[in-house]
Amino acid sequence: MLAGPGINGDKLMLSQKAALERIMGLNEMQIAQGQNFLKGAYDIIVESNLDNIKLKDSINSFFINKYSDLLPENQRKAIVNQITEYEIVSLLKSKPSIYLSKVKCPILALNGCKDFQVPAKENLQAIKKILVESGNKNVETLELENLNHLFQECKTGVSNEYSQIEQTISPAVLELITGWIKEQTK
Repeated sequence: MLAGPGINGDKLMLSQKAALERIMGLNEMQIAQGQNFLKGAYDIIVESNLDNIKLKDSINSFFINKYSDLLPENQRKAIVNQITEYEIVSLLKSKPSIYLSKVKCPILALNGCKDFQVPAKENLQAIKKILVESGNKNVETLELENLNHLFQECKTGVSNEYSQIEQTISPAVLELITGWIKEQTK
């Protein structure tokens, strides 16, 4: 399992946002404010089965009621449109535990420590917890040093660095996977 999520989609998106904001130099208070700003809207999405028009109306009302004068209409509409796109709604509602709990075969879950799309620590911990609690006895999780979401050796891990790296995947990752497969098939 390569850079796979273990936490629910809404929490993953908030985690991604916080990780990137730390890289950008925001302080913890600013990050917390940003988390609170989107969490309410994400909660509406996750908890509802509204059609897209009603969902947009509900989130728009939430932002008006909570942030009225602080959020100009054009920004509010842009945010509402962005977070109600089908792909985003689908991601926000995703629950990896539903699928992971059914995996009974040996599993190797890898993440790079500089992965800001699927932050390693919390996702690997969740993956291991779900698999072990559902009875999988052969679970290995590894957080790999200096690797980004694509398992490239990197400096920062931010996505705009991906295209500047010639390496497609670290040879060490390929060796690790190969060794694990050989061990499992003995």
